[in-house]
Amino acid sequence: MSALLNLTQRVTRSLGRLSMTRVVALALGVLVAYSIVLDALGWTEFGVPALLAHLVLCLAATALSNGACALLFRMRPYWDSSLVTAGLLYFLFWPAATFREGLGVALAAVLASASKYALAWRGRHLFNPAALGAFVVSLTGLNAATWWVGSPLLLWAVVPLGLLVLYRAGQFPVALSFLAVSLLTAVGVALGRGLSVAEVPALWFASQATVFFACFMLSEPLTLPPRRWQRVLVGALVGLLFSLPFSLQLGAVILSNAPEAVLLVGNLLAFALRPKGSSLVTFLDHRPVGRDITEFTFRATGDSRLAAGQYVELTVPVPGIGSSRRVFSPVAAGDGVLRIATRMPSRPSPAKKALYEMETGHELRLSRTGGEFLLGPASRPALLVAGGIGITPFVGMLDGAAAGAVPDTVVLYSVRDLDDAAYLSELARSGARVLLRTSDPLPEDVQLPDGVEHVGSERFTAARIAELVPDAAGRHAMVSGAPEFVATLRRALRSAGVRRVRSDSFLGY
Repeated sequence: MSALLNLTQRVTRSLGRLSMTRVVALALGVLVAYSIVLDALGWTEFGVPALLAHLVLCLAATALSNGACALLFRMRPYWDSSLVTAGLLYFLFWPAATFREGLGVALAAVLASASKYALAWRGRHLFNPAALGAFVVSLTGLNAATWWVGSPLLLWAVVPLGLLVLYRAGQFPVALSFLAVSLLTAVGVALGRGLSVAEVPALWFASQATVFFACFMLSEPLTLPPRRWQRVLVGALVGLLFSLPFSLQLGAVILSNAPEAVLLVGNLLAFALRPKGSSLVTFLDHRPVGRDITEFTFRATGDSRLAAGQYVELTVPVPGIGSSRRVFSPVAAGDGVLRIATRMPSRPSPAKKALYEMETGHELRLSRTGGEFLLGPASRPALLVAGGIGITPFVGMLDGAAAGAVPDTVVLYSVRDLDDAAYLSELARSGARVLLRTSDPLPEDVQLPDGVEHVGSERFTAARIAELVPDAAGRHAMVSGAPEFVATLRRALRSAGVRRVRSDSFLGY
């Protein structure tokens, strides 16, 4: 168990250094290489030259059209996103055998790129770009998506890579609801037709693009609503349509349960559920709030509809790759102001460096908001456990505590030393009982704010939590911080008798 936990933590730290789009692009790249190896071994019949030509066509068409659209719309190009689109189209269409089929693949790539700029509302995609391109091309008759990735041989790579993508994106709920409803619908259809259902699960899992669809297509964050229940609803609807055979003719157009078509229907529902607040924020300034911790302040216009504890995803311009979407838990969001805080190491990532060097007045796109890390009912006492930078969502929550919204709150705050502790004054003013644990001893002459108590260097184990907070089992517990800290404290809280623990992990920040 310890070895598995260590492996999970190492994977999590590695994934955290990469943006979500970069993770998907790399996963698709590995899957493309795997498909070519299979063909070279004679296990598929396309031919390596045909697959390589198909890959070049997808990459060239998406890259050129992406660059052209960026110039046309006077926006920074989405190069990582272009790689993702090319990888998806590679698996949606067979390698072209004729010029007409190749033209269809190229048109799908152009339409996919154009949709990211023309069919976007407040920085969010209206439709999955690859699905839209494949759907429109099928209407032209130039080509049709075959989803040849739905192969038992490719499944050996699709499953682990897909799970990696879902883990990094945090989109297991939408994928699981889709898979459950899709399988139940497939079984129901078989029963309704008087067929044997014994072979349905194997056929549904191994001989269709079900897993690839769930992991790489449906889970695309920019086409999903912010709340978990909303994503589950979208997944269930798409799962029903995915396995329910239907055909509807609208004039010359025939609509069926082709995967790309049902995904577009799900995209429409997701768009209807998304918040309609402003998608632009204006950079004002930044300030240090702890050692290696910098707070950035933005002016936000309109109604952001963001509750304390939810996340924001900012599109930060990065030299070389165009832009990088990064997720933050705001310190405060409301009254026209957005404040975020992040660690700024001596060698920051390109996104952090660009953020730190940003000039006042620069606008950033708020690509999405959401999350379930919300404080429980005001009638329940709260236990908030933070490690390092994980204190940021709690600062906003405790603004409500100062107004009496949370009558009884205890904060366990773990840091290396006093210089690493951010927002102590804000925590003290909230009226919460703040218990500060530092790995290193405090200087003898240090004076902590009233309401902040130093509890030594002993780790927050189950026994220590029970000692510091005797009524912990009756509190609503929340944990925020680095993934390894969150995993350790979740176990400690449960061992201390806490029945339900909400958690928020900081990947890469």
